[in-house]
Amino acid sequence: MNLFGTNIGLNKYAEKLRHIELFNIYHNKKLNGLITVGVILALLSSLHTLFFEKEEKA
Repeated sequence: MNLFGTNIGLNKYAEKLRHIELFNIYHNKKLNGLITVGVILALLSSLHTLFFEKEEKA
């Protein structure tokens, strides 16, 4: 899925993750793979914030 003519590195991972079929929202398997990449990145970001970032005392 290359809408703007750019070569985004996440497309390689989306093509590999499309076979997992965790999210079957669209008929396009590459788009479902890209959604899977987004969910994985969101989970990693949430876990990093939850466990590794400390609150600053004001």
